[in-house]
Amino acid sequence: MLAQAAVSLGVRVRVLDPTEPRCPAAASAEQVVGSFTDPEAVAELAAVCSVDTCGPCVVTVEIEHVDTEALEAVSALGVDVQPLPATLCVIQDKLEQKRHFRAQGVPTPDFQPVGDPEQLEAALAEFGFPLVLKARRLAYDGRGNAVIKSTGEVEEAVASLGGYERGLYAERWVPFQKELAVMVARCKNGETRAFPLVETFHRDSILHVTEAPADVPPWTAKEAQQVALQTVEALEGAGIFGVEMFVDDEGHVLLNEVAPRPHNSGHYSIEACHTSQFEQHLRCVLGWPLGDPTLKVGASVMLNVLGEGEGEEGLAAAEALLSRALQVPGASVHWYGKEEVKAQRKVGHVTICAEDLPAAELKAKEACLDSDPHFWMPLTLKRSDYLQVMEKKGTDAAESGAHFDRMAAFRKKLLPAGGAVLGCVDIGSSAYWWDYGRLELYMDNNLLLTIPQHISEKHKNIQSQTNN
Repeated sequence: MLAQAAVSLGVRVRVLDPTEPRCPAAASAEQVVGSFTDPEAVAELAAVCSVDTCGPCVVTVEIEHVDTEALEAVSALGVDVQPLPATLCVIQDKLEQKRHFRAQGVPTPDFQPVGDPEQLEAALAEFGFPLVLKARRLAYDGRGNAVIKSTGEVEEAVASLGGYERGLYAERWVPFQKELAVMVARCKNGETRAFPLVETFHRDSILHVTEAPADVPPWTAKEAQQVALQTVEALEGAGIFGVEMFVDDEGHVLLNEVAPRPHNSGHYSIEACHTSQFEQHLRCVLGWPLGDPTLKVGASVMLNVLGEGEGEEGLAAAEALLSRALQVPGASVHWYGKEEVKAQRKVGHVTICAEDLPAAELKAKEACLDSDPHFWMPLTLKRSDYLQVMEKKGTDAAESGAHFDRMAAFRKKLLPAGGAVLGCVDIGSSAYWWDYGRLELYMDNNLLLTIPQHISEKHKNIQSQTNN
């Protein structure tokens, strides 16, 4: 997508990628076959860049797990590298990343290094259960994270992350209201511009949905933008930076982590913003004037398309979802062109733009894309089954139980007001769903009922009662 943005700007791109016979970016760029973790391959790419006769060159990244020593070596030879290798070194080690931002005054969850059983025991003594255990390096999309809920899970969690020798650290568990993200651009002259604040929804620790703009109070939006800008100002070099944050139970914004590159949470910007994150990254590293990052539509919903299986099975499922999305007005489909589909790996995304967020979410449902999975629950689902499903997703049992009880109490009090609808439907084996956030009843993704406005007013009182 970075190469595609470069084409419209007349910028030539060479990409270092080990995929053969050709990588997805080769559709818009010249490929140098090799690994970004191979010092010789990085040097080869930089050598091609240094003899380019078509104008100034810059080496940049779309993944932070690159050989930084090789980048430092080519930088020492006079090749422009953005963002700076020193920044990539900070980001690669998540413990050092936390230390760096804490030292700069950026609010983060509490953390401790875990190099042996004694340090893990100390972290448990201070933070208690549940405890978040993370790998310091090469952790992404939920890989490299483990939640420890009891003493009996400690050894398994350590082993699942590769053991103490891999390099681990612990974070205090943060009960959060929302997950937010901001893309922040910084040019070579130090100028910064932030994209809109978005809300992100994850499944199995993998980004599933991004909604723009984020549905948060103005004071929360202001604080999140300030944290994002403070975070990027603590780093060196030019480029686009993806800043992921939590809003904790007390309403405070905490930094989660940073990506020194275009980020999945910013993909919506291709259709929804005046300047996409990819074009903005190019402007940053080339030293060009920054573009306008504001929304040019009322709202946007971006849904990641993940492989639901391996090989042909996963390909068929992904193509079926994208086929539905192509039929929805306002939906833009992006297929990455990967050689093979793997389970739980990203193969594309769909962006839906509309006049406001409810309209965008409704269009997502028209494509059978559930835009906010946290608020969906089958009407006939048993509490025990729900807790079992959520446990597999790593969700705290007490939090899941409280959510189920609130939903059940709310449904019990409100549905009699429109209960005639249920009597008109042949239940059979169909699944009924109640959308807690928008007061809508669905059967197998088909809208059956929207609660009228006068009943919707009763919902405010009922929600208050059930929350208590």
